[in-house]
Amino acid sequence: MELKALEQPVFVSVVIPTHNRRTSLFRVVKALRTQEYPAHRYEIIVSCGPDGTAKMVRAEIGDQVRVIEATGGSASARNAGLGIARGELVIFLDDDMEPTRSFVQAHAEAHLRAQIMNLIVSGYSPVVLGPDSTPLHQYLAHAYDDYFRELENVPALRGHAQGDRRQVRLASPLGGNFSIRTTPMRELGGFNETYMSARDDLELGARLWQAGFRFAFSRQARANMHLCLTAEELVRRAAERARNDVQFARAYPWAMASLPFYRVLYDQAALRRWWLLWKVGKPAASIFRLLRYPVPENLRLAQWEYTATYCHSLREILRWNEFRAFREAAERASSGGPVSDKP
Repeated sequence: MELKALEQPVFVSVVIPTHNRRTSLFRVVKALRTQEYPAHRYEIIVSCGPDGTAKMVRAEIGDQVRVIEATGGSASARNAGLGIARGELVIFLDDDMEPTRSFVQAHAEAHLRAQIMNLIVSGYSPVVLGPDSTPLHQYLAHAYDDYFRELENVPALRGHAQGDRRQVRLASPLGGNFSIRTTPMRELGGFNETYMSARDDLELGARLWQAGFRFAFSRQARANMHLCLTAEELVRRAAERARNDVQFARAYPWAMASLPFYRVLYDQAALRRWWLLWKVGKPAASIFRLLRYPVPENLRLAQWEYTATYCHSLREILRWNEFRAFREAAERASSGGPVSDKP
C-alpha cells in the first residue's frame, strides 16, 4: 500500500519487553529519554511480568514511561505493549539495548523514505564487549557482526509467494531492534504467543514474508547490545527452542532453511552425530554438565550440553524417521508451489 507524503514527525511508540532486569532496563530508558527526536512525538512503553518491575518503574521514573504488566513470554509482553501503543509507528526494543541519540529518528526516517505501509525496518545492534565479556558473548558478537554484514549486503527484500524463501531468516526481526507500522502489525495479529520465548521473531518474519512485506536495514538505527545471557541460561533454553523449532518446521516447511537443524539434514557426518545424541542425549547432557561445573562459562562444553539437550528434547516430540522426513517436507514445500497464507 502506497502512502502519501507524511508530515514529520510521526508519533512513535517504543515498546520494551522486560523481566527482572532492573539495571538493563534503566539503561535503555535513560538512553531513550535523551533522543534527538522531539520528546512530545514519542512514548516509551515498558511491558513487564508480575515481578515487581512495574512498581519499581513507577516509583523511580514516574509517568514519563507507560507501564503494562503481561503474563507469559516475550511474545505476550510485546503484544501487551502493542495493544496500548498510541504511535503510528512502533519500535520493539529489547531491554539489553542502549540506543544512540538518533535511534528513534533513524527508524522514523527509514519509514518515511520508503513511503509504503507494509515495511519492517531492522536496526543495527552490535554487541558491546569488555574485559569481563565471556566466551559466549565474544562468540555471539562475531555471529551478530556476520548477520548484520550479510543483511546490509543483500538487496532490498520483499516477501512473496515465489521469492527466495531462504531469505526469511534475514527478513525476520532478529536482535530485538525493529520497527513496523502499528496498524498492519495489529492486523497481522502481533506476535504468536504459542512461541513462549524462542522463535517468536522468526515466526513473525515468516508471516510478514507471506503477507508481502518489504524488509529494510538501517545501520543508523543503532542500539548497542549489552548481553546478559550466560552459558547456563543458553543451555536452559535448549528444550523450549527444540519444541518451537518443530512447531515452526511443521507450520512453515518452506522456511525451514532458517532453522539450525536444517543443515544437519544435509550433512551425513552431522546426522550420524545427532543419531548418537538422539539415543543418549540425556546422559550425554549430564556428563557435559559435570564437566562444565568447574568452568561454567566454557563455550565448547556449553555448546555440547546444549546440543545434547536439544536432541533429547526433539526425541521427546518426534521419532528419528520423522525428523529425517523434515528434509523431504522442506524440499516439497520449496519446489515452486505457492505459499499458503494458512500454515
